[in-house]
Amino acid sequence: MDDLEIHFIELPKREKVGDVRLKKWMALLSSKTWEEMARNAEGDEIMGQVYEQAREIAMNETKRIEVENREKFLIDQNTMEWYAREQGKLEGKLETAKRLIDLGIPIEQIIKATELSAEEIRK
Repeated sequence: MDDLEIHFIELPKREKVGDVRLKKWMALLSSKTWEEMARNAEGDEIMGQVYEQAREIAMNETKRIEVENREKFLIDQNTMEWYAREQGKLEGKLETAKRLIDLGIPIEQIIKATELSAEEIRK
């Protein structure tokens, strides 16, 4: 897996940043007009693609809505996956509690072992 590196830099302070590529990105992202953004993207293929996509999205209402809907879908997907994982953990704990009850283990020890409440275990 590739490493992810995140930098938080206040845009007005970009002149103090030593990394030339980072300065270019900051200039691109802080552009006030499309012409300025195009100039800042010149000579860099990836920045040019970012400029083109940003312009297309801004100029095309349907495309903008598509992008927003895609982002919402991905957020919903992540939420559902998280919920499923949490449900799986709970079900696993409940199964363990049932087995421990069947073995005659006291409920206090089952609470410690599974981190479930007494009420959840009794159900």
